[in-house]
Amino acid sequence: MPETLILRAELYREADGTFSVEIIDPETGTTERQPIPAQYAAMLPQVIAMLR
Repeated sequence: MPETLILRAELYREADGTFSVEIIDPETGTTERQPIPAQYAAMLPQVIAMLR
């Protein structure tokens, strides 16, 4: 059976209107923050609306 990997992701809207995602690995405590490319960020408002 494959091992389960649990990560937490936080989505940020930056001051300049771009988006970034912060990935947190609770097991190791490591955090990585990366910008979201514009072609994907354009879809985020619709995705967020569907998740609410």
